[in-house]
Amino acid sequence: MTDAAPERGEPAALPRAARLRLHAIARQAVEKAAMYQPAPWLRLEREPASLQAVRACFVTLYDGHRAHGFVGDWQPREALAAAVARHANRAATVDPRFRRPTREQAKALLVDIAVLQTVEPLVVADEADLCRQLQPEHDGLVLRHGDRQAVFLPAVWTSHNYTPTKFVTVLKQRIGLRSEAWADTVQAIRFTAEVF
Repeated sequence: MTDAAPERGEPAALPRAARLRLHAIARQAVEKAAMYQPAPWLRLEREPASLQAVRACFVTLYDGHRAHGFVGDWQPREALAAAVARHANRAATVDPRFRRPTREQAKALLVDIAVLQTVEPLVVADEADLCRQLQPEHDGLVLRHGDRQAVFLPAVWTSHNYTPTKFVTVLKQRIGLRSEAWADTVQAIRFTAEVF
């Protein structure tokens, strides 16, 4: 994402120096995970104000073009720098689909950071209404049902060539609903993200 003016209601993009610092923090956290160590401890008061702000984020690790780990939270809970460190460390260790990387593998992994911008609960009449409200390639989506939730970042639209119907159907399956099912108790939260 460029440093262009933010869209309506979205925070300004992080400065380039802040994005570079977050990548350095994530890289260190992944390398520590490979050595069975926790995320690095950060002196937050020494970080730029934009990284001290409480923001929600996701970290995705890639081995070439293949995802290697994906961890994050759509709800802001801690300073952005600390959240990136924790999520990067966990992406290398707790995603059940992937093995913990070796030290050499950790150095080669690519890191994508998605910092959430706008987060908006949606009021929907049914699944078709939800699909109509989504903006492909722009919106990320959280679906919650009972104690289960699933998240797609905006990049999923293009990486999987999804239509709105397919986007929602796959997320529904991840929260335990059949592809043809819809429940009035499903909560939908739309968000945008700055990805770098």
